[in-house]
Amino acid sequence: LGGRVLDKVRMYPHFGGAAHKAMAKNARKIVDRGWTAIKTVPVPVTNVVDGPRKLKQAEAGLRAVREAVGDDVDILLDLHGRLTPQMAIQYGKRFERYNPFFLEEPVQAENAKAMAPVARALSTPIATGERLFLRWGFREILDNAAASVLQPDPCHAGGISEVRKIASMAEVYYAGIAPHNPYGPVATAVAVHLDLACPNFLIQEMV
Repeated sequence: LGGRVLDKVRMYPHFGGAAHKAMAKNARKIVDRGWTAIKTVPVPVTNVVDGPRKLKQAEAGLRAVREAVGDDVDILLDLHGRLTPQMAIQYGKRFERYNPFFLEEPVQAENAKAMAPVARALSTPIATGERLFLRWGFREILDNAAASVLQPDPCHAGGISEVRKIASMAEVYYAGIAPHNPYGPVATAVAVHLDLACPNFLIQEMV
């Protein structure tokens, strides 16, 4: 794959919870096992435009998690492409004070021009790519400065060699790589091999 450039791969698991206290408790359990980065889905089902109640609800959950794990743990937020750009910006601005590591898929990645205003409006890095394919699928994201963390999935983005090329292309745009990986041990092994060979590797998902 071009030679190993890293000796270690930083990884993160997922956590959740039906209420704020449950989220905070589950996050703390993972951190107590030694993890230094964790990911969750912080937003409720949201309309094209919504009022402050859901915004406050999402912010309160993230605040509880940050208080539970402290500032030495990175919290990654996955929005699953559920939001419109206008709501993604509103949620993102409320989340910024809790210093999330990145904001994953605030809107659907197929429209890079719709995601770009979200990236410009927020200080939190935007991550995306699990629904994109081949270098051409990621080029538009990079050209529009819609995200600074790419998440190609080695299982369907074009395989090992194609993801390596996507990562190399991302270097030119000062973008990091955090491969998507919601699968089992074989896919995890593939992702780790890629991570070790990528100078711009950031962090690895492991469910």
